[in-house]
Amino acid sequence: MNVSVAYFLVILIWATTPLAIQWSGHLDWFFGVAARILISAIIVIPLVFVFSKTPFSLKPSALKVYAAACLAG
Repeated sequence: MNVSVAYFLVILIWATTPLAIQWSGHLDWFFGVAARILISAIIVIPLVFVFSKTPFSLKPSALKVYAAACLAG
């Protein structure tokens, strides 16, 4: 991936932080955090599929590994 594209994506994702803070002040704090992560996922996940050089496996065994990695993080 090009460095300028990666830099732009990082700025785009971190720009949602003030939005999450604003939403957390008006609504429940969890909504602000969850909404920020959801917005970031909507932006990043399609880009991973487009720019990934290795195929992204969606086999059930691979999905179990992805779920375990999410729980550990």
